[in-house]
Amino acid sequence: MTAPETPQTPPEGPLRLGYVGCGSMAQRVHLPNFTAVPGCRVVALAEVRRSLGEKVLRRRGGAAQERPTG
Repeated sequence: MTAPETPQTPPEGPLRLGYVGCGSMAQRVHLPNFTAVPGCRVVALAEVRRSLGEKVLRRRGGAAQERPTG
């Protein structure tokens, strides 16, 4: 038995995405693919390696905002 198909309703406004990890897969595959989807915006990145996180933000045209931890 299969479930009946349900229509997908697009979200109101852009899909705002936060992404954790800025390694090679994120840079080469995930982030470019997410930003290529119409209506999808990457609005936050998190990376434990500060210099890498800042480098990826600069490449993608973002501005860093540090959040307190703990």
